[in-house]
Amino acid sequence: MTNVELPLVSAPGFKTRLWTLLGQIGLKEYGRKKLLSTWSGLSPTSIANMLSEDRPPTNKANFDLMVDKIYQLLSAKYPEPVLDKYALTRFLLDGEALEFKEKAKSTSNEYASLDVVSQGRLYVAFSDAGKQLGINIFEAFSKDELKNLLEKASAIHRKLQNNIESSEMMELIKALIKSASK
Repeated sequence: MTNVELPLVSAPGFKTRLWTLLGQIGLKEYGRKKLLSTWSGLSPTSIANMLSEDRPPTNKANFDLMVDKIYQLLSAKYPEPVLDKYALTRFLLDGEALEFKEKAKSTSNEYASLDVVSQGRLYVAFSDAGKQLGINIFEAFSKDELKNLLEKASAIHRKLQNNIESSEMMELIKALIKSASK
């Protein structure tokens, strides 16, 4: 007797739920089929058939690959306790409720508590450190990411009472930039 997997079965609306998740990730509609093909290991034709028939891939391994990638991308945007692979799978297959909560924004005001001159020095130090690393921090990071980096550096500066232009502080800033750019 061979070990044959039964095809995955889902409630009506699979494509709509899948499209909802891809929208939550922030993917534009154009190019989604190609991404699904890449993620699942299915051919573009198989993806097109799957979507037109409003069903998941018939092979569980392909479905799992697709769910893994969607989970990975959603986990970067939403906290893990609210989103797990089981809930994601149940949402896709059965339409069970799936709650999305944005990750909490940093409420620290370390950077704002610095005097204006220190803020300027820290900003320039980040720019210089980025240049030394070959990274344009203004292109590599979003406004929120840059603000988060400045908050972390401000907290370190305040805690260690380091001069912003010191070699130790520059090394810390470089380490923050390297860590954030991975």
